[in-house]
Amino acid sequence: MLAPNLENFEDGRHRKWTGPKSKQVSHFQFSRWDIAPDGRRSASARHGVPKGRREEFPLIATTVLNPSTSTETLIWLHFDLDFERADEIWREDGVLSYRKISEALAAETPVFFKYLTRVTRSSGGRGLSLALAVSPLELIEETTHVQYLAHLLQGRMIQIMNFVGLGADEGARGLNRLMPNPFRESHAVDYNEIKEREVQLKRPRVIQEVLVSIGRHRAFRPQPKREQMDLLWPNKTVEPSCAALYLDILDQAGPWGSLQLSFKEFRAYGFSRNTAYKILAAPPRWLKCEVIAGEGYRLILCAEKALSDRAQLIKDGVSVSNAEPLAPVFHMTRGHISAPERVLPGERNGWLVSLALSTKWKGIDLDSALKALKSAARRVPSYDSSLSLTREFGRIVGSIYRHSKESFGQDSLIELPGWLENEIGHFQKEKSLSQVFVKKGSIASRAEGLFSIRGGTGAGGGENIGRAANGP
Repeated sequence: MLAPNLENFEDGRHRKWTGPKSKQVSHFQFSRWDIAPDGRRSASARHGVPKGRREEFPLIATTVLNPSTSTETLIWLHFDLDFERADEIWREDGVLSYRKISEALAAETPVFFKYLTRVTRSSGGRGLSLALAVSPLELIEETTHVQYLAHLLQGRMIQIMNFVGLGADEGARGLNRLMPNPFRESHAVDYNEIKEREVQLKRPRVIQEVLVSIGRHRAFRPQPKREQMDLLWPNKTVEPSCAALYLDILDQAGPWGSLQLSFKEFRAYGFSRNTAYKILAAPPRWLKCEVIAGEGYRLILCAEKALSDRAQLIKDGVSVSNAEPLAPVFHMTRGHISAPERVLPGERNGWLVSLALSTKWKGIDLDSALKALKSAARRVPSYDSSLSLTREFGRIVGSIYRHSKESFGQDSLIELPGWLENEIGHFQKEKSLSQVFVKKGSIASRAEGLFSIRGGTGAGGGENIGRAANGP
């Protein structure tokens, strides 16, 4: 095995190996897209090709073939970032911006980023394919435990990527799979052949090293209470100041940028001395704080779409000086709630919370809201399999109505979706009719009691009443 010779590497991030080549004992496997008559696309059979023809093929396997044993050896762990799934802040000029995403990965998962050696545009041209260089791992029975760790790493990294809104494809999992061909110059975005060759020669325990490094990532921490998940700070009187700080860093430095401020400049956002010390000592999840001796503080933003939306909402609706209580904002914004038939698995709880908040802010009474929302929930696909829409339904809606009672009816002009207005109107009409029947029933029962006391009902009763009125 050849030892790495750093003199044979070129400078810069896009670095190629220029030293002697080791003997070729394994082969990359390439594939093309086959288009069926009905328009469906599928990958053709894999096969090796001469080195000069690598760029002709859009797909490559994450494994290489061992000709002597006919086994597969894993060399890359693949991650697929989908343009449609990613949050808006990661998009630029109609594609996912690797410049922004690389900053996020370097901040969130530095060890993972260190071994990220191949970045390629997806087949559609808007998404990204990330290839993590791993020590060659032969996919045989003896390596089952390490294969399990590789699967575990893939799942956890997808969870982290989606936590920050990068749009990682949950379905693009597996060790021996196809990915966009990084040898195509037209699709290559970034590569680091130095690191890739070092991994192949030195064989560090990349999978275990990255797993350990992300073990305490904030994506795996217990989540706060539902009503606090989208708060910039638990104390709502401090939120306008936090929103101003959040938006300043976002506007001046970007979603993963930083600002350097003195303590006095930090307090200028409206923080009291005690609150400023508290935030700088234990920052919220969207902020990282580094002390710079004699200079102040370096504040690094960890942007999230829901928090960006909330900060903008506070800026537009509540001035920094007016710390008015503000109801929590959830991922599905008011007025843009999907019809029940279009709710997907994974969105059902957020959909129900958004509906309950909307009816509460509109001033719809709890009884009518429960009936209308239950009727709508039954039209959601796979309704029976959702705890939120079945067993936990009453608890979720009831807790939203009980929490922050001062926000009930705070926005009577809010526009509810048409289908929800119809549901509520139907049950409110039923309720008003039932109240009328109850009142009539009460009068009738009192009259019936009077008749029975005075001598019963029917003709005999009437005669007794008549006698009482006319005397003996």
